[in-house]
Amino acid sequence: MFKWLTDLKRTGQLGNILVRKTLLDDCSGERYEELLLALSTTVLRDRIENGFFKDVVQGTYGACRD
Repeated sequence: MFKWLTDLKRTGQLGNILVRKTLLDDCSGERYEELLLALSTTVLRDRIENGFFKDVVQGTYGACRD
């Protein structure tokens, strides 16, 4: 997981968030919460850009389809 997060950091997808192994070992603290927020924001941004929520916005999410 650390390698994956550092790859995201290297490509600029996590912004200026600090990524260290100790953050993942401790799983607590303000920096850990910032990392989780940056990661969830990255995932959400990717989903929006790729049209994942298009059905929700159009009101057809979960509707029966023939």
